[in-house]
Amino acid sequence: MSIGEIVAKSLCELDVDTVFGIPGTHIYHIFAALEDYADIKTIVTRHEMNSVFMADAYGRLKGSPGVAIVTAGPGFTNALTGVGQAYSESSPVLVISGDVPRGSFYDFHGVDMPNVLHQLSIHMAKASHIVMDSEDVEWAVKHGYRLANSGRKGPVHISIPRDIFYEEACYKAINVDYSIESRFDENLLFSRDFLKGRLLCIIGPEAGYPEYREVIMRFCEAFKMPFVSGTGVLGFLPQDSELFGGFFEKKFVIHPLSEMLVKEADTIIFLGVRPESVDANALVNRAEKASRFLFILPSVNSKGMLGFEEDFIDIQVFKIRGRNSLGLYGPLNLILEWIIEYGGESRSYDIDLHSEIMKRYNEILDELEKDVGATPMNQGVAINIISQYIPEDTNLVVDVGANEVWARDLIGPVRRVRYLYAGAFGSLGFSFGAVAGSKLAEPDKPSVSLSGDGSILMSLMELQTIEFYNIPVKVFVINDGSYGILEHLSLRDLPKKISGDIGSVDFAKTAEAFGIESVRVSSANELEDVVKEVFKDDDKPYLVDVVTRKEDIPPIIRKHL
Repeated sequence: MSIGEIVAKSLCELDVDTVFGIPGTHIYHIFAALEDYADIKTIVTRHEMNSVFMADAYGRLKGSPGVAIVTAGPGFTNALTGVGQAYSESSPVLVISGDVPRGSFYDFHGVDMPNVLHQLSIHMAKASHIVMDSEDVEWAVKHGYRLANSGRKGPVHISIPRDIFYEEACYKAINVDYSIESRFDENLLFSRDFLKGRLLCIIGPEAGYPEYREVIMRFCEAFKMPFVSGTGVLGFLPQDSELFGGFFEKKFVIHPLSEMLVKEADTIIFLGVRPESVDANALVNRAEKASRFLFILPSVNSKGMLGFEEDFIDIQVFKIRGRNSLGLYGPLNLILEWIIEYGGESRSYDIDLHSEIMKRYNEILDELEKDVGATPMNQGVAINIISQYIPEDTNLVVDVGANEVWARDLIGPVRRVRYLYAGAFGSLGFSFGAVAGSKLAEPDKPSVSLSGDGSILMSLMELQTIEFYNIPVKVFVINDGSYGILEHLSLRDLPKKISGDIGSVDFAKTAEAFGIESVRVSSANELEDVVKEVFKDDDKPYLVDVVTRKEDIPPIIRKHL
Protein backbone atom coordinates (compact mmCIF):
# COMPACT_ATOMS: atom_id res chain seq x y z
CA MET A 1 0.00 0.00 0.00
CA SER A 2 1.25 3.52 -0.74
CA ILE A 3 2.29 5.73 2.17
CA GLY A 4 -0.35 8.32 1.33
CA GLU A 5 -3.00 5.60 1.47
CA ILE A 6 -1.65 4.34 4.82
CA VAL A 7 -1.98 7.83 6.33
CA ALA A 8 -5.51 8.26 4.95
CA LYS A 9 -6.64 4.78 6.05
CA SER A 10 -5.14 5.33 9.53
CA LEU A 11 -7.08 8.58 9.91
CA CYS A 12 -10.26 6.84 8.74
CA GLU A 13 -9.79 4.05 11.31
CA LEU A 14 -9.32 6.71 13.99
CA ASP A 15 -12.78 8.09 13.02
CA VAL A 16 -11.33 11.37 11.80
CA ASP A 17 -14.03 13.08 9.74
CA THR A 18 -12.35 16.40 8.87
CA VAL A 19 -8.78 17.46 8.08
CA PHE A 20 -7.44 20.95 7.50
CA GLY A 21 -4.40 21.94 5.47
CA ILE A 22 -2.74 23.01 2.24
CA PRO A 23 -1.28 20.55 -0.25
CA GLY A 24 2.42 20.82 -1.05
CA THR A 25 4.91 18.73 -2.97
CA HIS A 26 6.16 17.07 0.23
CA ILE A 27 2.71 15.81 1.31
CA TYR A 28 0.30 15.93 -1.63
CA HIS A 29 0.37 12.13 -1.70
CA ILE A 30 -1.81 12.26 1.44
CA PHE A 31 -4.29 14.70 -0.11
CA ALA A 32 -4.51 12.49 -3.21
CA ALA A 33 -5.27 9.44 -1.05
CA LEU A 34 -7.88 11.34 0.99
CA GLU A 35 -9.93 11.87 -2.16
CA ASP A 36 -10.87 8.18 -1.98
CA TYR A 37 -12.31 8.54 1.54
CA ALA A 38 -15.76 10.11 1.31
CA ASP A 39 -16.16 10.05 5.10
CA ILE A 40 -13.25 12.47 5.57
CA LYS A 41 -13.89 16.07 4.58
CA THR A 42 -10.78 17.94 3.47
CA ILE A 43 -10.81 21.70 4.11
CA VAL A 44 -8.08 23.35 2.05
CA THR A 45 -7.24 26.57 3.87
CA ARG A 46 -5.40 29.66 2.60
CA HIS A 47 -2.68 29.78 5.28
CA GLU A 48 -1.17 27.00 7.38
CA MET A 49 -1.47 28.95 10.63
CA ASN A 50 -5.22 28.95 10.15
CA SER A 51 -5.21 25.24 9.34
CA VAL A 52 -4.02 24.62 12.89
CA PHE A 53 -6.33 27.26 14.39
CA MET A 54 -9.25 25.43 12.75
CA ALA A 55 -7.98 22.08 14.04
CA ASP A 56 -7.53 23.63 17.51
CA ALA A 57 -11.14 24.83 17.80
CA TYR A 58 -12.36 21.58 16.28
CA GLY A 59 -10.42 19.55 18.86
CA ARG A 60 -11.48 21.69 21.84
CA LEU A 61 -15.16 21.25 21.04
CA LYS A 62 -15.14 17.63 19.86
CA GLY A 63 -12.80 16.40 22.59
CA SER A 64 -10.80 14.44 20.00
CA PRO A 65 -7.84 15.67 17.98
CA GLY A 66 -8.29 18.05 15.09
CA VAL A 67 -5.98 17.12 12.23
CA ALA A 68 -3.86 19.55 10.18
CA ILE A 69 -1.69 18.46 7.25
CA VAL A 70 0.93 20.91 5.99
CA THR A 71 3.95 20.78 3.74
CA ALA A 72 7.61 21.13 4.72
CA GLY A 73 9.61 24.34 5.13
CA PRO A 74 7.47 27.49 5.33
CA GLY A 75 4.35 25.33 5.37
CA PHE A 76 5.24 24.02 8.78
CA THR A 77 6.86 27.21 10.09
CA ASN A 78 3.60 29.01 9.21
CA ALA A 79 1.75 26.35 11.19
CA LEU A 80 4.04 26.65 14.21
CA THR A 81 2.13 29.61 15.70
CA GLY A 82 -0.96 27.41 15.73
CA VAL A 83 1.01 24.61 17.39
CA GLY A 84 2.10 26.93 20.20
CA GLN A 85 -1.46 28.23 20.52
CA ALA A 86 -2.84 24.69 20.81
CA TYR A 87 -0.23 23.70 23.39
CA SER A 88 -0.95 26.70 25.61
CA GLU A 89 -4.67 25.83 25.71
CA SER A 90 -4.21 22.03 25.93
CA SER A 91 -6.01 21.52 22.61
CA PRO A 92 -5.73 18.05 21.05
CA VAL A 93 -4.27 18.49 17.57
CA LEU A 94 -2.35 16.15 15.28
CA VAL A 95 -0.12 18.02 12.82
CA ILE A 96 1.30 15.91 10.00
CA SER A 97 3.98 17.65 7.97
CA GLY A 98 6.24 16.78 5.11
CA ASP A 99 9.99 16.88 5.53
CA VAL A 100 13.09 16.79 3.36
CA PRO A 101 14.29 13.36 2.19
CA ARG A 102 16.22 11.25 4.66
CA GLY A 103 19.89 12.12 4.43
CA SER A 104 19.11 15.76 3.58
CA PHE A 105 18.36 17.02 7.09
CA TYR A 106 21.43 19.27 7.07
CA ASP A 107 20.30 21.13 3.97
CA PHE A 108 16.76 22.31 4.54
CA HIS A 109 15.53 25.06 2.19
CA GLY A 110 18.79 26.92 2.87
CA VAL A 111 18.42 26.69 6.67
CA ASP A 112 21.60 25.24 8.11
CA MET A 113 20.19 23.23 11.01
CA PRO A 114 19.80 19.45 11.20
CA ASN A 115 16.20 18.25 11.62
CA VAL A 116 15.01 21.85 11.77
CA LEU A 117 11.26 21.08 11.79
CA HIS A 118 11.67 18.61 14.63
CA GLN A 119 13.96 20.98 16.54
CA LEU A 120 11.42 23.80 16.24
CA SER A 121 8.35 21.75 17.13
CA ILE A 122 9.78 19.75 20.03
CA HIS A 123 9.75 22.91 22.16
CA MET A 124 6.24 23.99 21.08
CA ALA A 125 4.36 20.69 20.87
CA LYS A 126 3.50 18.00 23.37
CA ALA A 127 5.64 15.62 21.29
CA SER A 128 7.41 15.58 17.92
CA HIS A 129 8.47 12.55 15.90
CA ILE A 130 10.28 12.01 12.57
CA VAL A 131 9.25 8.86 10.71
CA MET A 132 12.43 7.18 9.46
CA ASP A 133 10.98 3.91 8.13
CA SER A 134 8.01 3.48 5.82
CA GLU A 135 6.81 0.54 7.94
CA ASP A 136 6.40 2.93 10.91
CA VAL A 137 4.03 5.43 9.27
CA GLU A 138 0.82 3.80 10.50
CA TRP A 139 2.22 3.40 14.02
CA ALA A 140 3.34 7.06 14.13
CA VAL A 141 0.00 8.47 12.93
CA LYS A 142 -2.09 6.36 15.29
CA HIS A 143 0.12 6.80 18.34
CA GLY A 144 0.47 10.52 17.62
CA TYR A 145 -3.30 10.86 17.51
CA ARG A 146 -3.66 8.85 20.72
CA LEU A 147 -0.99 10.88 22.52
CA ALA A 148 -2.59 14.19 21.47
CA ASN A 149 -5.78 13.05 23.22
CA SER A 150 -4.36 11.44 26.36
CA GLY A 151 -3.14 12.86 29.66
CA ARG A 152 -2.72 16.58 29.21
CA LYS A 153 -4.15 16.99 25.72
CA GLY A 154 -2.09 18.94 23.25
CA PRO A 155 -0.57 19.15 19.76
CA VAL A 156 1.59 16.31 18.46
CA HIS A 157 3.75 16.76 15.35
CA ILE A 158 4.58 13.91 12.97
CA SER A 159 6.96 14.67 10.08
CA ILE A 160 7.30 12.29 7.13
CA PRO A 161 10.38 12.70 4.88
CA ARG A 162 9.48 13.14 1.24
CA ASP A 163 11.32 10.08 -0.07
CA ILE A 164 9.22 7.78 2.15
CA PHE A 165 6.15 8.64 0.07
CA TYR A 166 7.76 6.89 -2.91
CA GLU A 167 7.93 3.60 -1.02
CA GLU A 168 5.20 1.13 -0.09
CA ALA A 169 4.47 -0.61 3.22
CA CYS A 170 2.07 -3.11 4.76
CA TYR A 171 -1.01 -1.82 6.55
CA LYS A 172 -1.15 -3.66 9.88
CA ALA A 173 -4.42 -2.32 11.39
CA ILE A 174 -2.60 -1.40 14.60
CA ASN A 175 -4.88 -0.96 17.63
CA VAL A 176 -3.83 1.86 19.95
CA ASP A 177 -6.72 1.63 22.45
CA TYR A 178 -5.82 0.94 26.06
CA SER A 179 -7.35 1.25 29.51
CA ILE A 180 -6.05 2.65 32.79
CA GLU A 181 -6.30 0.84 36.09
CA SER A 182 -5.65 2.30 39.51
CA ARG A 183 -2.53 1.11 41.33
CA PHE A 184 -3.46 2.37 44.77
CA ASP A 185 -6.23 2.23 47.33
CA GLU A 186 -8.45 5.22 46.64
CA ASN A 187 -9.57 5.30 50.27
CA LEU A 188 -6.11 6.54 51.18
CA LEU A 189 -6.22 9.49 48.82
CA PHE A 190 -6.49 12.18 51.44
CA SER A 191 -7.95 13.09 54.79
CA ARG A 192 -11.56 14.25 54.98
CA ASP A 193 -10.13 17.47 56.40
CA PHE A 194 -9.12 18.36 52.87
CA LEU A 195 -12.77 18.75 51.87
CA LYS A 196 -14.06 20.90 54.70
CA GLY A 197 -15.20 24.50 54.90
CA ARG A 198 -15.92 26.76 51.97
CA LEU A 199 -14.85 24.98 48.81
CA LEU A 200 -14.09 26.61 45.47
CA CYS A 201 -13.47 24.90 42.11
CA ILE A 202 -11.14 26.54 39.56
CA ILE A 203 -11.51 25.12 36.03
CA GLY A 204 -8.56 25.38 33.64
CA PRO A 205 -7.92 24.33 30.03
CA GLU A 206 -6.84 20.75 30.77
CA ALA A 207 -10.31 20.00 32.18
CA GLY A 208 -12.42 21.73 29.54
CA TYR A 209 -13.42 18.78 27.36
CA PRO A 210 -16.81 17.17 26.65
CA GLU A 211 -15.99 13.87 28.36
CA TYR A 212 -15.41 15.70 31.66
CA ARG A 213 -18.38 18.10 31.61
CA GLU A 214 -21.03 15.96 33.28
CA VAL A 215 -18.86 14.66 36.11
CA ILE A 216 -17.39 18.12 36.86
CA MET A 217 -20.90 19.54 37.11
CA ARG A 218 -21.95 16.74 39.46
CA PHE A 219 -18.77 17.27 41.47
CA CYS A 220 -19.56 20.95 42.01
CA GLU A 221 -23.21 20.24 42.79
CA ALA A 222 -22.36 17.45 45.25
CA PHE A 223 -20.41 19.90 47.41
CA LYS A 224 -22.54 22.98 46.55
CA MET A 225 -19.24 24.41 45.38
CA PRO A 226 -19.01 27.53 43.17
CA PHE A 227 -16.82 27.22 40.08
CA VAL A 228 -14.62 29.86 38.46
CA SER A 229 -13.64 29.33 34.81
CA GLY A 230 -10.48 30.31 33.01
CA THR A 231 -11.31 32.55 30.06
CA GLY A 232 -10.39 29.76 27.62
CA VAL A 233 -13.05 27.47 29.12
CA LEU A 234 -15.65 30.10 29.97
CA GLY A 235 -19.02 28.53 29.16
CA PHE A 236 -17.71 24.96 29.40
CA LEU A 237 -20.01 24.78 32.41
CA PRO A 238 -23.00 27.04 31.78
CA GLN A 239 -23.02 30.64 32.93
CA ASP A 240 -26.65 30.32 33.99
CA SER A 241 -25.76 27.72 36.63
CA GLU A 242 -26.47 28.89 40.18
CA LEU A 243 -22.86 27.89 40.99
CA PHE A 244 -21.18 30.06 38.34
CA GLY A 245 -18.63 32.31 40.02
CA GLY A 246 -17.04 34.30 37.20
CA PHE A 247 -13.70 33.98 35.41
CA PHE A 248 -9.97 34.55 35.66
CA GLU A 249 -7.11 35.05 33.23
CA LYS A 250 -3.67 34.37 34.67
CA LYS A 251 -2.33 37.14 36.87
CA PHE A 252 -3.87 39.87 34.75
CA VAL A 253 -7.62 39.79 35.20
CA ILE A 254 -10.11 38.28 37.60
CA HIS A 255 -13.83 38.97 37.78
CA PRO A 256 -14.78 40.81 41.01
CA LEU A 257 -17.00 37.93 42.13
CA SER A 258 -14.22 35.42 41.46
CA GLU A 259 -11.79 37.48 43.52
CA MET A 260 -14.32 37.59 46.36
CA LEU A 261 -14.70 33.80 46.28
CA VAL A 262 -10.95 33.17 46.14
CA LYS A 263 -10.43 35.38 49.19
CA GLU A 264 -13.18 33.64 51.19
CA ALA A 265 -12.45 30.00 50.28
CA ASP A 266 -11.01 27.56 52.84
CA THR A 267 -10.04 24.96 50.24
CA ILE A 268 -9.44 25.63 46.55
CA ILE A 269 -9.65 22.74 44.09
CA PHE A 270 -7.88 23.30 40.77
CA LEU A 271 -9.13 21.15 37.89
CA GLY A 272 -6.84 21.22 34.88
CA VAL A 273 -4.56 23.94 36.31
CA ARG A 274 -0.95 23.00 37.03
CA PRO A 275 0.55 24.05 40.39
CA GLU A 276 3.62 25.55 38.70
CA SER A 277 1.53 27.71 36.37
CA VAL A 278 1.15 31.49 36.47
CA ASP A 279 -2.61 30.95 36.86
CA ALA A 280 -2.28 28.87 40.02
CA ASN A 281 0.26 31.12 41.68
CA ALA A 282 -1.72 34.27 40.93
CA LEU A 283 -4.86 32.78 42.48
CA VAL A 284 -3.01 31.34 45.48
CA ASN A 285 -1.55 34.80 46.11
CA ARG A 286 -5.08 36.20 46.23
CA ALA A 287 -6.34 33.50 48.61
CA GLU A 288 -6.50 35.06 52.08
CA LYS A 289 -8.12 32.26 54.09
CA ALA A 290 -7.37 29.05 52.17
CA SER A 291 -4.94 26.71 53.88
CA ARG A 292 -5.37 23.79 51.46
CA PHE A 293 -5.07 23.43 47.70
CA LEU A 294 -5.99 20.34 45.70
CA PHE A 295 -4.74 19.99 42.11
CA ILE A 296 -6.43 17.39 39.90
CA LEU A 297 -4.84 16.89 36.49
CA PRO A 298 -5.05 14.29 33.72
CA SER A 299 -1.32 13.52 33.80
CA VAL A 300 1.86 14.19 35.74
CA ASN A 301 3.72 15.46 32.68
CA SER A 302 2.69 18.20 30.28
CA LYS A 303 4.98 16.75 27.61
CA GLY A 304 4.78 13.28 26.10
CA MET A 305 6.68 10.71 24.09
CA LEU A 306 5.33 8.75 21.13
CA GLY A 307 4.53 5.20 22.09
CA PHE A 308 4.54 5.95 25.84
CA GLU A 309 1.34 6.28 27.84
CA GLU A 310 1.00 6.95 31.56
CA ASP A 311 -1.01 3.96 32.82
CA PHE A 312 -1.19 4.89 36.48
CA ILE A 313 -2.57 7.45 38.87
CA ASP A 314 -0.04 9.43 40.84
CA ILE A 315 -0.28 11.33 44.13
CA GLN A 316 2.04 14.17 45.10
CA VAL A 317 2.12 16.07 48.39
CA PHE A 318 3.80 19.47 48.39
CA LYS A 319 3.49 23.04 49.59
CA ILE A 320 2.65 26.03 47.44
CA ARG A 321 3.42 29.41 48.95
CA GLY A 322 3.93 27.58 52.25
CA ARG A 323 0.44 26.04 52.29
CA ASN A 324 -0.52 22.36 52.17
CA SER A 325 -1.19 21.08 48.67
CA LEU A 326 -2.04 17.75 47.13
CA GLY A 327 -1.76 16.75 43.48
CA LEU A 328 -3.83 13.91 42.01
CA TYR A 329 -2.79 12.95 38.49
CA GLY A 330 -4.77 10.52 36.33
CA PRO A 331 -8.16 10.13 34.63
CA LEU A 332 -10.26 13.08 35.79
CA ASN A 333 -13.52 11.16 35.54
CA LEU A 334 -12.27 8.40 37.79
CA ILE A 335 -10.73 10.70 40.38
CA LEU A 336 -13.80 12.94 40.61
CA GLU A 337 -16.15 9.95 40.95
CA TRP A 338 -14.06 8.74 43.89
CA ILE A 339 -14.14 12.15 45.56
CA ILE A 340 -17.92 12.45 45.11
CA GLU A 341 -18.36 9.04 46.74
CA TYR A 342 -15.79 9.87 49.43
CA GLY A 343 -17.69 13.00 50.47
CA GLY A 344 -16.84 15.94 52.69
CA GLU A 345 -18.33 18.73 54.79
CA SER A 346 -18.67 21.89 52.76
CA ARG A 347 -19.97 25.25 54.00
CA SER A 348 -21.86 27.77 51.91
CA TYR A 349 -20.75 31.31 51.08
CA ASP A 350 -22.77 34.30 52.22
CA ILE A 351 -22.78 35.60 48.66
CA ASP A 352 -25.56 35.75 46.07
CA LEU A 353 -23.53 34.71 43.03
CA HIS A 354 -25.98 35.76 40.33
CA SER A 355 -26.59 39.16 41.95
CA GLU A 356 -22.85 39.84 42.01
CA ILE A 357 -22.51 38.87 38.33
CA MET A 358 -25.33 41.22 37.35
CA LYS A 359 -24.03 43.98 39.63
CA ARG A 360 -20.76 44.08 37.68
CA TYR A 361 -22.58 43.95 34.35
CA ASN A 362 -24.97 46.76 35.28
CA GLU A 363 -22.13 48.96 36.57
CA ILE A 364 -20.51 48.78 33.13
CA LEU A 365 -23.82 49.48 31.38
CA ASP A 366 -24.28 52.55 33.57
CA GLU A 367 -20.85 53.79 32.45
CA LEU A 368 -21.74 53.23 28.80
CA GLU A 369 -25.10 55.00 28.98
CA LYS A 370 -23.60 58.38 28.11
CA ASP A 371 -22.17 56.99 24.86
CA VAL A 372 -25.18 55.07 23.52
CA GLY A 373 -25.83 57.62 20.77
CA ALA A 374 -22.21 58.36 19.90
CA THR A 375 -20.92 57.97 16.33
CA PRO A 376 -18.52 56.24 15.80
CA MET A 377 -19.56 53.88 18.56
CA ASN A 378 -17.96 53.16 21.89
CA GLN A 379 -16.71 49.54 21.57
CA GLY A 380 -18.50 48.58 24.77
CA VAL A 381 -21.82 49.84 23.40
CA ALA A 382 -21.31 47.85 20.21
CA ILE A 383 -20.44 44.63 21.99
CA ASN A 384 -23.33 44.97 24.40
CA ILE A 385 -25.74 45.20 21.46
CA ILE A 386 -24.28 41.95 20.08
CA SER A 387 -24.64 40.48 23.58
CA GLN A 388 -28.38 41.24 23.63
CA TYR A 389 -29.11 39.13 20.56
CA ILE A 390 -26.44 36.42 20.46
CA PRO A 391 -28.20 33.02 20.47
CA GLU A 392 -27.94 30.72 23.47
CA ASP A 393 -25.21 28.04 23.24
CA THR A 394 -23.30 29.93 20.56
CA ASN A 395 -19.64 29.07 20.09
CA LEU A 396 -18.19 32.56 20.47
CA VAL A 397 -14.61 32.78 19.17
CA VAL A 398 -12.83 35.92 20.33
CA ASP A 399 -9.53 37.38 19.24
CA VAL A 400 -6.94 39.09 21.38
CA GLY A 401 -7.55 42.83 21.73
CA ALA A 402 -9.73 45.47 23.34
CA ASN A 403 -12.77 43.86 21.69
CA GLU A 404 -12.16 40.67 23.69
CA VAL A 405 -11.71 42.54 26.96
CA TRP A 406 -15.09 44.22 26.47
CA ALA A 407 -16.66 40.88 25.51
CA ARG A 408 -15.22 39.24 28.60
CA ASP A 409 -17.36 41.53 30.74
CA LEU A 410 -20.39 42.08 28.54
CA ILE A 411 -20.93 38.62 27.00
CA GLY A 412 -18.79 35.98 28.72
CA PRO A 413 -20.29 36.02 32.24
CA VAL A 414 -23.90 36.95 31.40
CA ARG A 415 -24.78 34.94 28.29
CA ARG A 416 -24.88 31.17 27.88
CA VAL A 417 -22.13 30.89 25.25
CA ARG A 418 -19.01 28.76 24.86
CA TYR A 419 -16.16 31.25 24.87
CA LEU A 420 -13.20 30.16 22.71
CA TYR A 421 -10.22 32.41 23.26
CA ALA A 422 -6.60 32.54 22.14
CA GLY A 423 -5.76 32.71 25.84
CA ALA A 424 -2.24 32.30 27.16
CA PHE A 425 -0.43 32.27 23.81
CA GLY A 426 -2.48 35.21 22.57
CA SER A 427 -2.30 34.68 18.79
CA LEU A 428 -3.72 37.57 16.79
CA GLY A 429 -5.88 36.22 13.99
CA PHE A 430 -6.99 33.17 15.97
CA SER A 431 -10.73 33.73 15.75
CA PHE A 432 -11.04 33.70 11.98
CA GLY A 433 -9.67 30.21 11.51
CA ALA A 434 -11.08 28.94 14.79
CA VAL A 435 -14.64 30.06 14.05
CA ALA A 436 -14.65 27.93 10.90
CA GLY A 437 -13.30 24.98 12.88
CA SER A 438 -15.96 25.46 15.55
CA LYS A 439 -18.80 25.41 13.02
CA LEU A 440 -17.46 22.25 11.40
CA ALA A 441 -17.11 20.61 14.83
CA GLU A 442 -20.63 21.54 15.97
CA PRO A 443 -22.68 22.42 12.89
CA ASP A 444 -25.95 22.55 14.85
CA LYS A 445 -24.74 25.41 17.04
CA PRO A 446 -24.26 29.04 15.95
CA SER A 447 -20.61 30.08 15.54
CA VAL A 448 -19.64 33.73 15.89
CA SER A 449 -16.26 35.42 15.47
CA LEU A 450 -15.61 38.63 17.39
CA SER A 451 -12.42 40.12 16.01
CA GLY A 452 -10.55 43.39 16.01
CA ASP A 453 -9.38 44.93 12.75
CA GLY A 454 -5.74 44.23 13.62
CA SER A 455 -6.55 40.57 14.18
CA ILE A 456 -8.65 40.00 11.10
CA LEU A 457 -5.92 41.46 8.88
CA MET A 458 -3.69 38.55 9.93
CA SER A 459 -6.19 35.94 8.71
CA LEU A 460 -8.21 37.80 6.10
CA MET A 461 -7.47 35.20 3.43
CA GLU A 462 -9.74 32.71 5.22
CA LEU A 463 -12.76 34.72 4.12
CA GLN A 464 -12.32 32.91 0.84
CA THR A 465 -12.18 29.53 2.63
CA ILE A 466 -15.40 30.34 4.49
CA GLU A 467 -17.11 31.38 1.26
CA PHE A 468 -15.75 28.46 -0.80
CA TYR A 469 -17.06 25.83 1.63
CA ASN A 470 -20.12 27.92 2.60
CA ILE A 471 -19.33 27.71 6.31
CA PRO A 472 -22.22 29.70 7.82
CA VAL A 473 -20.40 31.69 10.50
CA LYS A 474 -21.11 35.23 11.63
CA VAL A 475 -18.16 37.62 11.82
CA PHE A 476 -18.18 40.92 13.72
CA VAL A 477 -15.13 43.11 13.14
CA ILE A 478 -14.63 45.80 15.77
CA ASN A 479 -12.92 48.35 13.56
CA ASP A 480 -11.14 51.26 15.25
CA GLY A 481 -8.28 51.65 12.75
CA SER A 482 -5.63 50.72 15.29
CA TYR A 483 -4.03 48.21 17.60
CA GLY A 484 -6.03 50.00 20.28
CA ILE A 485 -5.22 47.73 23.20
CA LEU A 486 -1.49 48.33 22.71
CA GLU A 487 -2.08 52.06 22.98
CA HIS A 488 -4.05 51.49 26.20
CA LEU A 489 -1.43 49.20 27.75
CA SER A 490 1.42 51.52 26.81
CA LEU A 491 -0.08 54.05 29.22
CA ARG A 492 0.68 51.54 31.97
CA ASP A 493 4.11 50.39 30.87
CA LEU A 494 5.81 53.28 29.04
CA PRO A 495 6.58 56.97 29.69
CA LYS A 496 4.30 57.93 26.81
CA LYS A 497 1.57 56.34 24.74
CA ILE A 498 2.64 54.64 21.52
CA SER A 499 0.69 54.95 18.30
CA GLY A 500 -1.08 51.79 17.16
CA ASP A 501 -2.70 53.32 14.07
CA ILE A 502 -3.06 50.91 11.15
CA GLY A 503 -5.33 52.95 8.90
CA SER A 504 -8.92 52.53 7.83
CA VAL A 505 -10.09 49.38 6.03
CA ASP A 506 -13.63 48.82 4.77
CA PHE A 507 -14.03 45.16 5.67
CA ALA A 508 -17.55 45.04 4.28
CA LYS A 509 -16.24 45.80 0.79
CA THR A 510 -13.43 43.31 1.32
CA ALA A 511 -15.90 40.58 2.31
CA GLU A 512 -18.05 41.37 -0.72
CA ALA A 513 -15.01 40.94 -2.95
CA PHE A 514 -14.69 37.42 -1.55
CA GLY A 515 -18.40 36.78 -2.20
CA ILE A 516 -19.61 37.09 1.41
CA GLU A 517 -22.67 39.18 2.25
CA SER A 518 -21.68 42.04 4.54
CA VAL A 519 -22.56 45.46 5.88
CA ARG A 520 -20.71 48.37 7.50
CA VAL A 521 -22.30 50.21 10.44
CA SER A 522 -21.20 53.11 12.62
CA SER A 523 -24.16 53.80 14.94
CA ALA A 524 -25.90 51.84 17.67
CA ASN A 525 -29.29 51.95 15.91
CA GLU A 526 -27.80 50.63 12.67
CA LEU A 527 -25.97 47.85 14.49
CA GLU A 528 -29.03 46.74 16.45
CA ASP A 529 -31.13 46.46 13.28
CA VAL A 530 -28.38 44.46 11.54
CA VAL A 531 -27.70 42.11 14.45
CA LYS A 532 -31.37 41.18 14.72
CA GLU A 533 -31.38 40.13 11.06
CA VAL A 534 -27.97 38.42 11.05
CA PHE A 535 -28.90 35.97 13.78
CA LYS A 536 -32.15 34.98 12.04
CA ASP A 537 -30.30 33.21 9.22
CA ASP A 538 -27.84 30.42 10.04
CA ASP A 539 -27.49 29.11 6.49
CA LYS A 540 -24.84 31.46 5.13
CA PRO A 541 -21.77 33.40 6.27
CA TYR A 542 -22.13 37.08 7.05
CA LEU A 543 -19.68 39.83 8.06
CA VAL A 544 -20.53 43.00 9.97
CA ASP A 545 -17.90 45.76 9.92
CA VAL A 546 -18.52 47.76 13.11
CA VAL A 547 -16.84 51.17 13.04
CA THR A 548 -15.86 52.24 16.55
CA ARG A 549 -13.60 54.75 18.20
CA LYS A 550 -10.36 53.65 19.84
CA GLU A 551 -10.10 55.92 22.87
CA ASP A 552 -12.57 54.04 25.11
CA ILE A 553 -10.55 51.94 27.55
CA PRO A 554 -12.25 48.74 28.82
CA PRO A 555 -12.87 48.86 32.60
CA ILE A 556 -10.69 45.79 33.24
CA ILE A 557 -7.69 47.52 31.65
CA ARG A 558 -8.47 50.93 33.13
CA LYS A 559 -8.28 49.34 36.58
CA HIS A 560 -4.61 48.49 36.01
CA LEU A 561 -3.43 51.78 34.49
